[in-house]
Amino acid sequence: MVEMVAAIAVTAIVATCLVGLGVQTVRSAVIARNRTRAVAWAQEGIEAARSIRDRGYSSIGACGSSFRISWDGSRWVCASGTEDLGSGYTRGFTASDITSGERRVVCWVRWRDVAGNHEVSLETYLSNWR
Repeated sequence: MVEMVAAIAVTAIVATCLVGLGVQTVRSAVIARNRTRAVAWAQEGIEAARSIRDRGYSSIGACGSSFRISWDGSRWVCASGTEDLGSGYTRGFTASDITSGERRVVCWVRWRDVAGNHEVSLETYLSNWR
């Protein structure tokens, strides 16, 4: 009888540990998926900033120091504020002049999930290369 109770207790402990491990694995996978999505949106933002710069260096300078970039149906354009990407993600940009022909542009993406608030940021230096 004592052996049976001990076996049941050990089985219950092992089962609890396995369930906890499974829950943690799923949570980690969700966090990784969310971060991957945010990095992709930040990369898209950096490429959009390059696209605006390619139309003319003064175009990226006209965006100001804090802005958003969005697709107007035919090209990327900058405007004030931040962009709601859906599913709790927000994207924005900051820019600063390094020299008269070079700007530092940072694209950040923020979101909240089961692990709390997060932010991913990528930066690039855009120059007046023409």
